[in-house]
Amino acid sequence: MQRRFLLGSRWTAVVPPEGGERHFEVIEVPRGDEIVVRAVLTRREYRVMIAALEDPGAWTTGWLQL
Repeated sequence: MQRRFLLGSRWTAVVPPEGGERHFEVIEVPRGDEIVVRAVLTRREYRVMIAALEDPGAWTTGWLQL
């Protein structure tokens, strides 16, 4: 996955993290293997491994209703 396209991208968690949020936006792409996503509804921030976004069982692109 190319890092330069991640900033501002939108994602849906197939399996929501604690708190139950499902829709996220990438707000920071620091150097390394992690990115920072923010939940759309609660504005909580989470660090996510870039490799995890490539797992279709965990994340899907866009904001989808599952």
